[in-house]
Amino acid sequence: MFDCNVIAIDLAKNLFQVCKTDKNGQVIYNKAISRAKLKGLLIKEKKSLVAME
Repeated sequence: MFDCNVIAIDLAKNLFQVCKTDKNGQVIYNKAISRAKLKGLLIKEKKSLVAME
């Protein structure tokens, strides 16, 4: 599919649902994260394809 991880973000007002999968489609995590912490999460991630609602 891809040669990198995929991070899917479901946008909302206060909490975002963030799901990360590896290049084989296996879920690494699926969690709710605050708007304030989203930027920090994305900065720490390695090369990834980010898909937003």
